[in-house]
Amino acid sequence: MANFPITEKPQFADTMEQITAQDRAAPDTFNPRYQTLLDNDNYLREQVARQDRTTVVTLPAAGWSAAAPYTQRVAVPGILATDNPELHPYTPKDLAAEELKLRQKFTGMITDGDTEDGYATFYCGVKKPTADFPVLLKGVSASE
Repeated sequence: MANFPITEKPQFADTMEQITAQDRAAPDTFNPRYQTLLDNDNYLREQVARQDRTTVVTLPAAGWSAAAPYTQRVAVPGILATDNPELHPYTPKDLAAEELKLRQKFTGMITDGDTEDGYATFYCGVKKPTADFPVLLKGVSASE
């Protein structure tokens, strides 16, 4: 018995044709439906895995625009326009207390963000950070 092929980038299908009494009990009747179910499972598995993927991005102080709202666009490998990642301060456990406070403060200045394929744009509505600092993005389609 052959296995169904794994679709490289499965799309989620929210409908599937219903089998009727007039349909023949043959592989051509059932296989497309099984493929749809397999693709849905793989699509959902990928979406769940994406929620846990993280990447660290450094925001240089010199990269912010000159006027409010301050903006900065940075390359983020693997991010897609459809991603809506969570933003967190990047604070490894061995970070000194002063640096930890500074990263939390600067990350807290970020008020919004946008994504596009390969890039993220960060916005600071009132004040802009005065030093380079890294942030953690959780929920990026692919991370390296």
